[in-house]
Amino acid sequence: MMHWIPAPASVRPTGGIFVLPDAPAVSTPEHMDARLCRELHEMFPGIHHIAHHQPDPALALEDSKGPPESYTLRIAPDGLRLAAPDPAGFFYGLQTLRQILRQCGPALPGFEITDAPAFPLRGYYLDISRGRVPRPEMLKRRIRLLASLKINHLQLYFEHPFRFAFDPSIACENDAFDAGDLRDLDAFCRDHFIELVPSFTCFGHMGRILSLPPYRDLAEVEFPAPSWEAATWLQRLRGCTLHTRNPDAQELLRRILDEFLPCFSSSRFNLCGDETYDLGKRTPGATPADIARQYTDHIRFLHTESARHGKSLMLWDDMLLQHPDAIDDLPGGCEILDWAYFPSNRFEKCAEFISRGLSTTVCPSVRGFGRIFHAVEEARTVLAAYARTGHRLGARGLLNTDWGDYGHFNMPPGALHGLALGAQLAWNPDNDEGASFDQAFSKILFGSEDTR
Repeated sequence: MMHWIPAPASVRPTGGIFVLPDAPAVSTPEHMDARLCRELHEMFPGIHHIAHHQPDPALALEDSKGPPESYTLRIAPDGLRLAAPDPAGFFYGLQTLRQILRQCGPALPGFEITDAPAFPLRGYYLDISRGRVPRPEMLKRRIRLLASLKINHLQLYFEHPFRFAFDPSIACENDAFDAGDLRDLDAFCRDHFIELVPSFTCFGHMGRILSLPPYRDLAEVEFPAPSWEAATWLQRLRGCTLHTRNPDAQELLRRILDEFLPCFSSSRFNLCGDETYDLGKRTPGATPADIARQYTDHIRFLHTESARHGKSLMLWDDMLLQHPDAIDDLPGGCEILDWAYFPSNRFEKCAEFISRGLSTTVCPSVRGFGRIFHAVEEARTVLAAYARTGHRLGARGLLNTDWGDYGHFNMPPGALHGLALGAQLAWNPDNDEGASFDQAFSKILFGSEDTR
């Protein structure tokens, strides 16, 4: 039995076998994306020739019409034909072919596969701030895996682990990224058809920065421990909201964004904006309307600052749901990240934003935060229900989150099942999330027929 992740939209067995030669010849469209040439050479180290005019190719890449990122792959006794409307479609067709090759070797069974994604945004969000800070080499391995599963969007959650020239102490003394690291990761993502979107918390969850002596007075409520190192994980997790009406706080954010945002080629920026528990504490007698206005005023400030760097805003939605009158006061072009991580959550809440014409992405979780072992079955339930609800209501994407609350102390491989299932359902929410997926997960990621 053949397995794929994500499962293609349509697979039709056609019979026959094509034996791929050790040094296959490949024909391509006249103008071939260089990233695809690299992919072909990686897939077929003995490749004989890649050319536009290639007689009797083993693999022919052909331009076609169709939805963005779609492809058609035909395997017949006389060779392979891969048709797509854009470079991403060719890339994803090659990923499907990779999975066939790994299961069958050079003797390829006849298929006609027609495929296209349901969500234009299929993402993964990795917390690199709380506890474990991965090395760039580890992130590149993860990026290769994401690309092979047709994920096209990645965000890394930054609270502080970036070495700012204006204040290197923000990053702690432990592992941190510099501008060169991020530019290199950005280029690596582009090579794999992934958009690396900058994400830096600019409102709540600023504990590390607000624990430092130069910035302690910029918090709505002073950091509850003498230092970041002396704080418990719970103290680090709750509150830590910036007093956004302080001009010095705005100047701090300008300096942060002026160094951080130029490291990314993406035209988007996730300001975060979630869980601003202390908002308004510096304003005694503030009404809910006052707090909502303070929230949207800060979003407008960040909108202006991000625009200086050619970027539009993304933000988490929980505070907007607490102050729904503020939704209509958002600056133009904001994208909403609607998050829900538990089976008891109400997944239809994303319609609050979709109904107002706001681009909205649903954000489930691999469910590893605060746990030694991932809650695989909870994640399975949420991923399936949320993907299908979001698609039915008109969400534009699925961003699967991997949070590190309380220290990210679980092992990274524990997230792989949820990661792969998110890719399966972001490509097509109607794909199976049960036993059939588990078989594919074991086979594709580990080469095993065992589903345990």
